[in-house]
Amino acid sequence: MLVFLHYLNVRMFLALLWILLCSKLVAPSETEQPSCGFPYYKKLTCNQIVSVEDFRNRVNQSVISGSFPLEELQEIEIANSTLDFLTSETFDDFNVTSIKISRSNITEIPINFFNGLLNLMAIKFEYTTMGRFPSDSFANLVSLEVLDLDNNDIGNIEGGALNGLAKLKLLSLSENGLKNLDETLLNNLTSLETLNLDNNEIQVLKSQTFKELSKLSLLNLTSNLIGTFARGVFDDLVSLRKLLLEYNNVGELDRSIFMKLENLRVLKLGNNNISKLPNNVFSDLKNLQELCINDNRLKELGISSFAGLGQVTSLELQGNEIEMIPLGIFHNLKSVQDINLSGNKIEFIDDKAVQGLAELNSLNLDNNNIKRLEKGAFSHMNCAYLYLRNNHLTTIEEGVFAGYQKRNNSGIGFLYLSGNPLRTLENNAFSGLSQLLELHLDNTNIRAIKEGAFNGLLSLSSLLLGNCTLESIESKSFAPLSKLSKLNLTFNGIDNLDNDSFAGLNQLTVLDLGYNNLTDLSSGFLDELPLLRNLSLRANRINEVESYYFGHLKQLRSLDLSYNNLTCINGSFSGLRSLQYLLLNDNDVSIFASLSEDQLDDLVFLDLQNNNLTKLDSKALENAPSLKTIELLGNQFELNEVKEHPAPPTTLLHDILM
Repeated sequence: MLVFLHYLNVRMFLALLWILLCSKLVAPSETEQPSCGFPYYKKLTCNQIVSVEDFRNRVNQSVISGSFPLEELQEIEIANSTLDFLTSETFDDFNVTSIKISRSNITEIPINFFNGLLNLMAIKFEYTTMGRFPSDSFANLVSLEVLDLDNNDIGNIEGGALNGLAKLKLLSLSENGLKNLDETLLNNLTSLETLNLDNNEIQVLKSQTFKELSKLSLLNLTSNLIGTFARGVFDDLVSLRKLLLEYNNVGELDRSIFMKLENLRVLKLGNNNISKLPNNVFSDLKNLQELCINDNRLKELGISSFAGLGQVTSLELQGNEIEMIPLGIFHNLKSVQDINLSGNKIEFIDDKAVQGLAELNSLNLDNNNIKRLEKGAFSHMNCAYLYLRNNHLTTIEEGVFAGYQKRNNSGIGFLYLSGNPLRTLENNAFSGLSQLLELHLDNTNIRAIKEGAFNGLLSLSSLLLGNCTLESIESKSFAPLSKLSKLNLTFNGIDNLDNDSFAGLNQLTVLDLGYNNLTDLSSGFLDELPLLRNLSLRANRINEVESYYFGHLKQLRSLDLSYNNLTCINGSFSGLRSLQYLLLNDNDVSIFASLSEDQLDDLVFLDLQNNNLTKLDSKALENAPSLKTIELLGNQFELNEVKEHPAPPTTLLHDILM
């Protein structure tokens, strides 16, 4: 027996109980209690420390209570404390390898503070009020490899502050408001591999700033105020692989800046004020793989701007003011896979602009001013992804994509034309794209699709035509798309479909017709779709559904008829033996006689929310033996209609709100 309960009251009670439980669990105490403990083996964490004496006492208590030998302690963390002064005795008798102090009022480190910590390998100070580091602040730390001083509002670091750190591999000084770097600060850090100086206010880098950093691999100078570079400033960085200079004030580039960086792999110059790339400016970067000059003020490119970059695989030029692509500009980029030119002012694409780029995988021309594509514009290109979204294209002429073939080893082909003011698709508009798998034509002004518009798309599996201005689909418009599996026609003005609208789509598995103006469905409009598994007719104006609309869709798993004008359900879904999910919510259903005249063996979910039902007879569901969930929120059930209903033992109906 299946019992319909007064479920609203039960749900309200459970919801209230859950809120009370949650509030009890997460409510913070008025003040965080001072504590020291061992969250991990050999790591001690203390909070709310008020003095060095307080720290030492609580460490001793924790060691005793935890039966943990002090000499085995390896990591110490002091957090959220009012501790404002450290003494040279703070870590006496400790043999730790890592110290972290965060969110405290410490203003300075006393001389000889780290004496005796010969095994210390990592120091991290963050969110303190230390305004300066004097000379020899970290002297005698012969084992130190990591020094992280991010987020401390350090105004000044004296030249000798880092003396004695011969093994230091990582130094991080991010977000400190640093304006200047003493030219001798980094001297003798001969083991340094990573240097983070991002998010400061550095304006000038002196010529000797990075002297002797022969092992440095990563230099991060992002988000500073750097405008120019002293001559030879990077010359000693012979091992440098990543140079990050984004979000600065760099205006001019000179070849001499990068001349000695033969091992550089990544150069990021995005979000600066660069207006010109001199010829051969990067020609010494023989091993460069990623070059980012996005979001600058480039208006034109020199014919030799990218000379010598035979190993570059990614070139980012988006967000500039480039108006044209000179012929041969990319001919040196023999290894390039991705070129991003989106967000520029390009109006014209010459058919030889990207000639010879055998490895090109993606060309992004989104958000430009391209109004017309010349015939054969992409005949010398074989990339797998072509982006032309949000340009000013009004038509696609036959022959534009002639010769545009995917490489044999790419496996996919994508063409993005979304967001253009395209009005019509002419016959053979996409001829030459026999290997294309996905075509995006959504958010355009296409009003009609002519028969033959998709000729040649022999491999297309996905077509997006959502949010256009389609009002009708001509007979056999999709007939050439014999391998299409997904078709999106949402948010159009389609008000009629005839029996041949989807002719030829024998492989279609997903059809989305949501948010259109369909009212009456043709009895045979789905006859050509034997493999359809998911069908959405959401948010149309359909007022009735007959069994012969869907009965032949033997593979259908999901059917969405929500947000329509249905009033009566009476055997409407007969024949759908594979149907698992049926959405009928937000209609005007007041009569629910039966789902089907035969068995819906696989149906597990039925949504009837927000209709006008006042009662639901169990006989209406007797042909759905596997039904597990039925949603009935927002109907007009009366309490006197709630009673026991017989149901198959395997059926469980829940989430019923009266």
